[in-house]
Amino acid sequence: MEKKQILAELGDIPERVYDELVVEAFEQGRRQVAEIQKRCAGKDLACAAAVAHSIKGCFANLRLPEISDAAREVESALRCKTAAKELPVLLAVLGGMFSSRRKA
Repeated sequence: MEKKQILAELGDIPERVYDELVVEAFEQGRRQVAEIQKRCAGKDLACAAAVAHSIKGCFANLRLPEISDAAREVESALRCKTAAKELPVLLAVLGGMFSSRRKA
């Protein structure tokens, strides 16, 4: 989706404001992926799933579906014990999306 369309969908917010939101979301996303890893290590999968849900919602609101979809997959794997084998790969994919700073 083009940025112009995203801005229009978000009520024609200024591009500068959107860019600042994206930068903050990426910084928070990096911290949240670390929190998911910490919660998984402590076997607190419900809390880890809640954090993944937060990432999913944030990036859906910013109209960045690739990150929202990756977070949804992590959340689903955390909530569905049969998908637990997939979790390390899914979490690595999600974490990789935050490894470098994205241009808004």
